Amino acid sequence: MNIFELSNKTHISVKSLRKLEKLKIDFGALDDEPDDFLHAAKIRFVLMRKGQLTVEQLLQLIVDPSLFDMLKKYEARARAQIAALGDYQATLAPREVTAVIDRAAGAEADAALILAQWFGDVLPAEPVGHHWVAVRLLLPLPVFQREKAMSLVSLALMHMRKLDAFRPYWESIENKSGRKEIRYFQPKTLDL
Repeated sequence: MNIFELSNKTHISVKSLRKLEKLKIDFGALDDEPDDFLHAAKIRFVLMRKGQLTVEQLLQLIVDPSLFDMLKKYEARARAQIAALGDYQATLAPREVTAVIDRAAGAEADAALILAQWFGDVLPAEPVGHHWVAVRLLLPLPVFQREKAMSLVSLALMHMRKLDAFRPYWESIENKSGRKEIRYFQPKTLDL
């Protein structure tokens, strides 16, 4: 990879890369793991602006923890976003749930009901967002299936929310920027 290709992939100016080159940084060494370098650069870009990482970026950090080393001073922000997911390993979706993501995205009510029943068991009492839910659905899948399912999860969750049985488990709230955000939670039960 030459300096111009690196500039195009990372959106770092050639001038800045030339300065790094003067410090004896070998850009040829980046050819061994260009994807990791590119993933880390994109994640750093989001974290610099104090943004929320995408589900795909969260999954990359979970699957490849060596990316944390490339984040430099933004590592703590990335780890905080992973920590906000809670104990995702304990509540990963079982095979029978991940198998119906594409059918639920296609508006099949029985598939959406399988998702809803599983979520009813694993949702915490405090409200959680899309990232909490999507990571648990996508992480158990092999990489090649994960990429396809990632585009279907939002649609599957939308059809799940249309079920009357799932209505007590979610709400739409307005966030700080004025946009609507879906939050999932375990409904409160009244103790009499």
